[in-house]
Amino acid sequence: MRLLLMAGNYSPEKTASAPLTTDFAAYLRRAGHSVSVVTTFPHYPQWKRWGGQHSFYSREDLDGVTVRRIWHYIPARPSPLKRILYYSSFGILALGPALISSRPDLILCVTPPLELALSARALSLLWRVPYALWIKDLVPDLAIQLGMLTNRAAIATARVFERFAYENSSRLFVICESFQSNLHQKGVPSDKIAVVPNWVDVQALQPGMHANAFRADHGIGPEKFLVVHAGNIGEKQKLELLVQAAKRLEPYTTVEFLIVGDGARKGAVMAEAERLRLANVRFFPLQPADRFAEILAAANVLILHQQRDVLDTVIPSKLLTYMASGRPIIATVAASSETALAVERARCGSVIEPESPAALAAEILNLYQNAELVHQYGARGRSFVCEHFSREIVLGRMEKLLCENLTMAAGRSSQGSIKDGLPGVNP
Repeated sequence: MRLLLMAGNYSPEKTASAPLTTDFAAYLRRAGHSVSVVTTFPHYPQWKRWGGQHSFYSREDLDGVTVRRIWHYIPARPSPLKRILYYSSFGILALGPALISSRPDLILCVTPPLELALSARALSLLWRVPYALWIKDLVPDLAIQLGMLTNRAAIATARVFERFAYENSSRLFVICESFQSNLHQKGVPSDKIAVVPNWVDVQALQPGMHANAFRADHGIGPEKFLVVHAGNIGEKQKLELLVQAAKRLEPYTTVEFLIVGDGARKGAVMAEAERLRLANVRFFPLQPADRFAEILAAANVLILHQQRDVLDTVIPSKLLTYMASGRPIIATVAASSETALAVERARCGSVIEPESPAALAAEILNLYQNAELVHQYGARGRSFVCEHFSREIVLGRMEKLLCENLTMAAGRSSQGSIKDGLPGVNP
């Protein structure tokens, strides 16, 4: 199979969908497929190009995968309008480097940005090949839930484009069953949707001792109860909540907070910690993979926060990474959200009221005082992710579905209709 993979984020970026997309491309290449990638220059989550690069286009080879990068608009301070321009600029400009690539058998777009469907549709007509969407967040639903898209005309326009993207794709891959239900309610036929969850390399995240090299390097003694958030610090996280919870736990001198990562709201979160004059909160930048694994192992509890309005439109990719680390999770999310359902299904932590510093502080204190529950939560999460979301199982499934999608598309081309639908695969 010759695959053209179009994605807004790719290696060397370390957050969001970039590590998974990169891993999948490398997996396909090692499996004997030909893979080329069209993506952006590294810029996320800092919202600026890394290393002061200014070229419009570049080409490189990473693990046998041809990677073409194209300039696109990157706002220094993202706003709703600027985010639309951010996504749209890449969605449209991606057409150029894609045309330089050789004709593939299949085009696969990782969304967001959903605007990639514009270039994919044009290429599909030109080359007479199918395109599929691999949906990691549901847009525009997510933007509406977060209050980032409120204008009625803009919402209506976004819905029209959403229908265009879905109707013209040959296949829609989604990461959970609630995404599948969402699309089905919008009129997408069930046999056009396949559920393929995210995955995690459980071998790379072996649970280790709390008293590891990271703690030693930063003077964090074994007596410290370490509460960690690791990953993007953006609009969906609103980590001022965690800082405010830390304020409530100041009297417990062995409880310490680590906020690891970068993002659009990092400055605001650091300003809140400074305003509250906190000595129990420390900030670290994004870490290399080996040090990141050490940080998770050093933690006593891991924090995952979403705004209360976020329900079935996004699942943080770090959720599975948290589980694989063998550490308990406190999820401050809506009780009906897909994230909450996953945590409860795995029995790997607690789900509490979102956007409530008091509730978060109380649950941290509960785990601080219950070492056995901490151990049980961590062990259950590790067991659950190894059984259902290991890298080999999920990537093999995705590879098989892509090959079957080609067969289905060929049948439509030769017969003018779909004879047999391929049922969705559930995690």
